[in-house]
Amino acid sequence: MRSDDEIGEVRRLRGQLGALDADIQTARRDLERATTAHFEEYFQGAPLRRPPDHVDGEPMRLRDGATVMVRPVEPADSSLLEEGFHDLSAVTRYRRFLFDRPDLTGEEARELTQLDHRDHEAIIAIDPKTGDGVGIARYVRDDADRACAVAGITVIDRWQGRGLGTELLGRLAARARDAGIERFEAHMIAGDAEAQRMFEHLGPVETSQRSRGTLDVTVRLAR
Repeated sequence: MRSDDEIGEVRRLRGQLGALDADIQTARRDLERATTAHFEEYFQGAPLRRPPDHVDGEPMRLRDGATVMVRPVEPADSSLLEEGFHDLSAVTRYRRFLFDRPDLTGEEARELTQLDHRDHEAIIAIDPKTGDGVGIARYVRDDADRACAVAGITVIDRWQGRGLGTELLGRLAARARDAGIERFEAHMIAGDAEAQRMFEHLGPVETSQRSRGTLDVTVRLAR
């Protein structure tokens, strides 16, 4: 007879497998749409992508040489959040939210852009070539413990593995320290080594089991 931990691990793996299957189906549909759009625009003589005239923010150079523009999230960014969410694979959504969340509503996106920049802060990275949001780091202060905040990072799949999440988290931590926050907490899937390494760049990490298959991670923000 399987233990509760084994049952929890099976459920976690099934969830990730389901998310991966959803990604495969989405990729097939996207490939078909992209191929059709490419040939339509090519034969009409239109450019496939028109760069934006201007993208606000501070330039940040990544380790692979790419540059993104970084700034605090503004109320007008709700559409960027919606579009960016749709660019996330099901696996990335699963790892970020601990379940496969299929959609982000317009109302939710608007709520996520209404920040006071002290108790609730978020920093967005924008691709200057396209104007698309490609990553975001956010913290929300704990009402019961004002020295602590729950933090999270989301990077769209094609920008992962380039150091963007680590850089965003570092900038978020600096703003949190200025607001009097001393610790970040994060919730993640057990075994998500990449997410844990991002927090390890801030300092020594303490982990504890949150529930079957998930961890609570705490890191003290060095001054």
